[in-house]
Amino acid sequence: MVVEMVCIVTQAARGTTSHYNIDSGFDMLVFNLMGVFIMLNTILTMWAVYLVWRHRPHGPAGYVWGVRLGLLLFLLGSLLGGMMIHLNQHTVGAPDGGPGLPGLGWSTRAGDLRIAHFLGLHSLQVVPLLGWASSKWRPRQAVALTWLGAALYAGAVGWLFVQALHGTPLLKMHS
Repeated sequence: MVVEMVCIVTQAARGTTSHYNIDSGFDMLVFNLMGVFIMLNTILTMWAVYLVWRHRPHGPAGYVWGVRLGLLLFLLGSLLGGMMIHLNQHTVGAPDGGPGLPGLGWSTRAGDLRIAHFLGLHSLQVVPLLGWASSKWRPRQAVALTWLGAALYAGAVGWLFVQALHGTPLLKMHS
C-alpha cells in the first residue's frame, strides 16, 4: 500500500490524477505500477485470511472473530475496486470529475463506486475494533455481536455498491 500511496502523492504533486491516467508514458507506468501492487496486496490479504482462519490469533474471541471477518470484508472491498477497473472509472451514470463531496470528491450527481470500496477497505479497522469492544463490554455475547456487526457492515457495503451501480449518489447536492 505504501507504493500506491507514493504513486498517488506523486501524481497529486504533479497536478494530475493517479487512477485511470494513461495520458503519457509516465502516467501509464504509475497507474500500472499501482495495479501490480494492488494485486500483490490482494494476494497477500488472501494469505492473511487463510492464516487467521487456520491459526487462531491471540486475544479474546470477539476480537479474533473481528480480525477474521474484518479481513474477509477488506478482501471484498478490495475486489469491489475491480468494478472500477472494469469500467475504467469510478462514477456510474456520469463521467468522472463532476461535482463531488468536499474533501472526498465522491460524486453528488451520479453513483460512485469509491464509497463502497472505501467502506469495505476500512472494515479492516472497524470490525476488529467492534470485536475488541464487544469483548470488553459484553464478553459473553462478543462473538455474536461481532458477527452481527460484520453482517450489518457487509450489508451497508453491498447496499452502497448496488446504489452506485444504479447511478444513485450517496448525497445529491444541488448547485
